Amino acid sequence: SNGVCINSTGYSVSYRGFNSGNSNVSTTNCIGISTSDLGFYFGNGGVHYNPTCISSSSTAAYIVGTVYIYSLTAVSSTSQPVYSSASGAYIFGANIVCGWNNASGYGVNGASNATFLGALTNTTIKCSNGSAPYLYNGGVATSLAMTGNTYRGGTTFNANITNTVSNTQDSQGNIYH
Repeated sequence: SNGVCINSTGYSVSYRGFNSGNSNVSTTNCIGISTSDLGFYFGNGGVHYNPTCISSSSTAAYIVGTVYIYSLTAVSSTSQPVYSSASGAYIFGANIVCGWNNASGYGVNGASNATFLGALTNTTIKCSNGSAPYLYNGGVATSLAMTGNTYRGGTTFNANITNTVSNTQDSQGNIYH
C-alpha cells in the first residue's frame, strides 16, 4: 500500500531484510540485510533514494515493478546482486557487487524477461567471475538506456541486449534516449 519510509533498517535471519510492499511505497536511506533471503524487496511503484541491499544467501535487490531507484548499493555473496522482472525499473547511480565466484554470478539478472530494465545509468558493476555477464536476461532480445556505467571483473552482457542511447549529440550537446 501507499507510504513513505525514511532512515530505517531491516535485518532478517529467516526472510527479507526490507520489504517495500506491493505498491507505491517510497524509501529514503533504508537498509535491507538478510542472511537467508532477499536483502531488499522493491514492489511496484515508488521512488527509492539511497537504498542499501545486502544478502549473504540470495539476491540483494529484488525488483518486481515500475520503480525509480537512485544511489543504490547492492551486494550479494552467493547470488546476483540485482534481479529485475520489470520493464519499468530505472536505476540511476548504483554500486552493484557480486561476490559469488561463479559464471552465473551476474551483476543484474533479468531472468529471461525481454524488458527487465528501462535504464541503467552512472552505475558500477563488479563481478567476481571473469565468465559472469554484467547484465543477463536469458538471451532474450531487449533494449535499455545505458550511459556512464563502469564494468569490472566479469564479461560483456548478452549480445541480445541493445543500448538505446545513441551517443550522438545534437547541436546543443544533448544526447537523447
